[in-house]
Amino acid sequence: ASKNALASAGFTEVYNYSFVGGKDLKADFIISENILELQNYISDDRRYLRPSLIFGFLRNIEENFKYFNEARIFEVGKVFALGEKGKISERKFIGGVISHKGKKNSAKAEEFYELKGVIDLLMQKLGVPEFWYDDYQAAPETIEEKIWHHLRLAEIKVGDERIGFIGEINPKVIGNYDIDGRVAIFEIDFEKLARLANEDFIYNPISKFPAIERD
Repeated sequence: ASKNALASAGFTEVYNYSFVGGKDLKADFIISENILELQNYISDDRRYLRPSLIFGFLRNIEENFKYFNEARIFEVGKVFALGEKGKISERKFIGGVISHKGKKNSAKAEEFYELKGVIDLLMQKLGVPEFWYDDYQAAPETIEEKIWHHLRLAEIKVGDERIGFIGEINPKVIGNYDIDGRVAIFEIDFEKLARLANEDFIYNPISKFPAIERD
């Protein structure tokens, strides 16, 4: 249901590698001691397990802007972190991004507010009750707060529980990628979202027409 909601808003689903490295770490926006390094990585660009969907999205936009003037994409995938005593955290997130080519120096923050409207639509279609936006509070996780534009950043909450965030990427981070535009991104804990969603919205009946396989 969440994928259908984003698709209906004009988003295209992507499937990215679960690795980061190279220019993703160039500006020190990832807390390196909290990410998982692979023992036998095949290249510097794929040295660590990703701590966020953000960096795959930035590479997607970089590639899309070679051919298109807009990027509206989403992904459902796992992110990884190294916690206390070497405990590995593995969580599934849903994330989305909006970026318009040629708007890098625009005074308007249309991407952030457009994406906020998409989240409102997603929550409405999933029947998530009484969600709201709160001031962002830095957490000792894997992404530095300085990755964000300090004026356009918020937590997504249901009651007192933080389920995700929405923010515009800091222009200094964008400078590491070939992206001529602002980038607004959201990430929501998929398991929390599924738990909070109204079951009437997420239930899909079994198809009356069985699948047929053909050679």
